Amino acid sequence: MNWPAHSHDTGVFIDIGQSSLQAVQGDDAFAFPIERGENGRLTDLCRERLALSLRGFLSQKGRATGRSAFCAIGARGVSMRRLSLPAASEDELQRVLRLQIESEFPLAPDDLAWGSRPVGLPMASANGGPARQELLVVAVKKEVLEEYAGVLAACGIVPFFTLAALSRAEVHPPPSGAGAVLDIGRTHSELMSFENGVPASIRILPWGGETITRLIQEKLAVSHDEAEKLKMTLNQQGGAFGPQGQLLQSATESALAALAESIKPASLGGKLYLTGKSALNSRMAPLLAGILGGAVACQSLEQSPVAGPSAVIVGLKKSVGSNGASPPLILELGAGQGVARLARPAVWKWAAAAVLLALGALLFPYAEALLLKPFLERKLAALEADRGRLAMIDQELDFLKFLKQNQPAYLDTIYLLARSAPQGTRLESLSLGRHQPISIRLKMANAQEVSDFRAKLIDSGWFANVMVEEQDPSPDRRVSVRMTAELKPAESRKPLAAEPPGKKTDRSRPGGGGPDLNMPPPEPMMIAPPQSLAIPVQVIPAPPPGGPDTPTPAPIRMRKPRPTTPDS
Repeated sequence: MNWPAHSHDTGVFIDIGQSSLQAVQGDDAFAFPIERGENGRLTDLCRERLALSLRGFLSQKGRATGRSAFCAIGARGVSMRRLSLPAASEDELQRVLRLQIESEFPLAPDDLAWGSRPVGLPMASANGGPARQELLVVAVKKEVLEEYAGVLAACGIVPFFTLAALSRAEVHPPPSGAGAVLDIGRTHSELMSFENGVPASIRILPWGGETITRLIQEKLAVSHDEAEKLKMTLNQQGGAFGPQGQLLQSATESALAALAESIKPASLGGKLYLTGKSALNSRMAPLLAGILGGAVACQSLEQSPVAGPSAVIVGLKKSVGSNGASPPLILELGAGQGVARLARPAVWKWAAAAVLLALGALLFPYAEALLLKPFLERKLAALEADRGRLAMIDQELDFLKFLKQNQPAYLDTIYLLARSAPQGTRLESLSLGRHQPISIRLKMANAQEVSDFRAKLIDSGWFANVMVEEQDPSPDRRVSVRMTAELKPAESRKPLAAEPPGKKTDRSRPGGGGPDLNMPPPEPMMIAPPQSLAIPVQVIPAPPPGGPDTPTPAPIRMRKPRPTTPDS
């Protein structure tokens, strides 16, 4: 896979190091310090700040989305191999390469981001078999590239990844033959071995220019900034003379001794080439060669400071310009999907948003039910609490019904007495109790009215044992009567018929009927205060309705009236 066609002005070139990220767009440069966790991944805070700062840098050139970013990553976690495969077409070669990667690398191809490029031309097999093609294969965990791709995609750019050591090789091509190239960084260094000028393996060393600065700081007891300045004097002629110069050289030798312990001279192929800013020190290569025992020849390829932020970005520009020394090697996903395709999340974001909206529309009724469930539970709890009160309410209602059914019908009784009494009747006393007979004393015009009054009480269906206890004539030519009666049980009483309002009936006759228009207006019924009669009065009753020949009953001695009870 080749780089996409872009000019230096429209493309973005990014060098992702161990402790910093450098980017170049046109004539503008950008640098950002990187903070990593213990697992080597970017911290969450660093990832957010990096995306925000890089987005602001890219927006200075106008269009900040849809651009290509050519990115070079360090050697941490990278595995480099040279594989020999049967020569075949491009598609067949990729299929066979995938199977070979699955057998050669510790992880499955789907878990790797990998890329390859041919090394030379296909060569015929020595035993007459098919020609074989040698390939340089570079693989790294997919999650490493996905982390960088996510940050760059948030800035609206499409990244293409390669290895930083291969980009530096465009600036400092290794000599032919076998050997190794050591690129000295600030905190880490990368050691890449090669055969016949072609990279063969790569690894990262925890040693850099900061190691020399720290030892100078410890030996001379100076600050970090002063130690950095003193280290730069080593590049000057005569900078190592004097007591201070000897301390500087001693500190440098101690640092290089720590580097030599992590290098196996047998893997260097007899030659070691130094690159990086620290390689500008002309004394470093001889010192390192002496520490390695003279078995390895050391030489600095860094003759002068590279124009630009770093040699990696210069090599990226040279490779994109189609004038590189070797064809580019772009890291892709194991399934053949390029990392660049992975870094286009905008379309997937809109698709995901559409799916979420569709699911939200389908699940909205259920969501409403879930949201309103607490309110419904509270209502049901209130209804259950009210249901518990129903038994008490029923008991109270039954009690009120019992009171209503068993209460004395005082008003109805008085209503029937008033309705049955003829006009002009005078009520003198009334005794009405719950468990005693009704006793009433009144004055009427004649004995016929007494008989009619008694008949009406019997016909009403409310009274039983209606008896005239006393009936005496009074000095005002009227009849004084005392009657007693008993109320029937509630279930035996006739229902009272409601009298239409405004209708007047003649209550002097048992059957009612219309009023007699020839009679004078009735005398209002008057209730006199109760009087106690202590002397017997002989009453001559009126002849009964049977006829004038009916024998006259014996005189009735008037009894002393009973005292009025509290129930009256």
